[in-house]
Amino acid sequence: AAAADADGNTPLHAAAAAAPPAAAEAVAALARRGAALDAVNADGDTPLFVAVRAGRAGAAAALVRAGAAVDDYTREYARAAGDCGVEAALRGGVPGGPPLPLECRHRGRGEEAWLVVERESGHTRA
Repeated sequence: AAAADADGNTPLHAAAAAAPPAAAEAVAALARRGAALDAVNADGDTPLFVAVRAGRAGAAAALVRAGAAVDDYTREYARAAGDCGVEAALRGGVPGGPPLPLECRHRGRGEEAWLVVERESGHTRA
């Protein structure tokens, strides 16, 4: 198991909150090395929730693609925050996943959301 700090944060928690595009790159590298995707810190936060709270769509997408669990609390937090890039990331981390909420599809925000995921994670549509 990866060493955690005094607050229970693992290197994956730290990577999830890093600035893009480093966040997505670090998350993907740690996931490939077997990091615990759903580790919980002292506050009960997973790396995915840390990424969502920080608005790191690329890191969230990388975590989802690696197999991190998307729980209802994390999904509701993203919806309430109105961050369409994060909403897109939680829907599979790649375009073509489940449809975005209606408010993210209006006025081109759906396309903008996928562009955020692509820019922050380096993942492009096929």
